[in-house]
Amino acid sequence: MNNMNVYRVSSGPHVRSRNTAGDVMYDVILALVPAALFAVWKFGAHALMLMLAGSLAAVLVEYAVGCLTGRDTVRDGSAALSGLLLSLTLPPDATVLMAFIGGAAAVVFKAVFGGLGKNRLNPALVGRCVLSAAFGAAMTAFLKQSGWTAELGAGAEILRSLIGSRSAVVGGSVIALVLGGAYLLWSGTISWHIPSGMVCAYLIVSMLFGGPAAGMQQTVFFLAGGGALAAIFMATDPVTSPVTDSGKLIFGVLAGIISALIGRAAGPAESACLGVLAAELVSPFIERFTAERMYR
Repeated sequence: MNNMNVYRVSSGPHVRSRNTAGDVMYDVILALVPAALFAVWKFGAHALMLMLAGSLAAVLVEYAVGCLTGRDTVRDGSAALSGLLLSLTLPPDATVLMAFIGGAAAVVFKAVFGGLGKNRLNPALVGRCVLSAAFGAAMTAFLKQSGWTAELGAGAEILRSLIGSRSAVVGGSVIALVLGGAYLLWSGTISWHIPSGMVCAYLIVSMLFGGPAAGMQQTVFFLAGGGALAAIFMATDPVTSPVTDSGKLIFGVLAGIISALIGRAAGPAESACLGVLAAELVSPFIERFTAERMYR
């Protein structure tokens, strides 16, 4: 019998599930709704314009790529998600043009590597890196002008940071992001390994350098400054993170350690972005190592 047509080779991730890639993308977009709504409530119509600009740019570039390649890749929601995530990582005073450029850059990066499932780095994080390189002063101006610092104090200040009233990025409401993450856990879209590993590793490293109280403050500072968004919604990207549970945990811990070390010299959003990207670079090796141990 000729079995040539029995198997079809496609891009990763190769995980058995009834959900399509589009289902996963729209689940993540739905989970981001609480953070997006809080951003509009906190920062006004400008936050909405940033999110619309980033998403629109990403969708337009994805449509153009689809026209060139003959593939309908807009409907799966991956471009809109990349643009939305990119926008939520921006400082509240970023311009609409910056959001548009970042959203476009995110999808261009993905297209260069062959589209969804073939990129080894998270497109939204790459888009933020492009903006940091092109608009360095504008990306950090909000932190300086607002006096945003890791010296949070206690009690009310920490609570304000967790709620999002004292956030350094558009999508900085930790409570709203955790609500979205809880939905993703319930739906099986993500697992607890990466977010927990990343946050716990960041906390432990921060405590080693500054003691328990300072370590806790710096961790809240990190979470409200983009760390929660990165840990729950970006580091868990199934394309760029390991498939095995042990690999996910190692990946999350590594991202947290790198973020904590970088965070001592850079801002919270930059440390989260670079920490996750660095872990993604070694993700294939983590997955290979943990998979080999699983099947021995």
